[in-house]
Amino acid sequence: MHKSFVAIAVIALTLASAGCVHVLQEQELLPGAHYHAEPPATPPDLTVEAADGSVLRGYSFTGADRRFVFVYFGGNGEIITADSALGGIAREHGVDLYALNYRGFAPSTGAASVEAIHVDSLRVFDAIAARPEIRGRPIVVYGYSIGTVAALTVATSRPVAGIVLQGAPTSAAEVIPKMRRAMPWYARMWVRLRPSPEVAAWRPQPIDLAPKLTAPLLSLHGTKDRVIAVKFGRKLLEAAASAKKTWCPIEDGDHMGLWSAHGAAAGKCLEAFLVEIGG
Repeated sequence: MHKSFVAIAVIALTLASAGCVHVLQEQELLPGAHYHAEPPATPPDLTVEAADGSVLRGYSFTGADRRFVFVYFGGNGEIITADSALGGIAREHGVDLYALNYRGFAPSTGAASVEAIHVDSLRVFDAIAARPEIRGRPIVVYGYSIGTVAALTVATSRPVAGIVLQGAPTSAAEVIPKMRRAMPWYARMWVRLRPSPEVAAWRPQPIDLAPKLTAPLLSLHGTKDRVIAVKFGRKLLEAAASAKKTWCPIEDGDHMGLWSAHGAAAGKCLEAFLVEIGG
């Protein structure tokens, strides 16, 4: 079970017997910052300094003769490692992929926050885009789950060849109450979720940025996503101002393990998208 699901399950177990509303605070939505992590067996090969001096660390998954460059922004419970499945995706689809862990997500330093994910996104993109081996090549930003806001921030502020969103939310106010679907069945009827006022007031939220997006867009979303319902991904895509946008519902796909369980379907959509923006 993915650790984001574990966090939701723990809330459910704590509150189910009482039957109540649980107000999700910011740090509960950033479980990756609370994992105990041993030093990685393979040291990170990618670093970017955040504005506050924190060091963001991650990995590059590269190979020979790969035309596209992907800058990846991960989920709230995702730690990028050298053996990440991202390496296989990059290899299978012939792209160079660069991914850094958010502030506070080991082995990166600093304090985790949604604001940091948003603020650091442009710094990360600019640092990667300036690398000598990347200059002149088309860059695609890829945002998964909470990484959607980072990818959209970049794609609405910098010229990019395209943007890929996976499991994209619209806003905390809409999505969090429906996250109870990821709870154990015996808790769903008793526990209600809602965002704290601070979380609901975050700006920008993905739905705020979508109307400013002009880059070609591909949205991947599992039809059985228990964390971010598929209707929210569809709503975000419809709000995007992109002239080229592709909706790719992955039949029976969940929020987690979309590529491991449905790689053929997701890969087919990704390949078609790369042909479209590369042609």
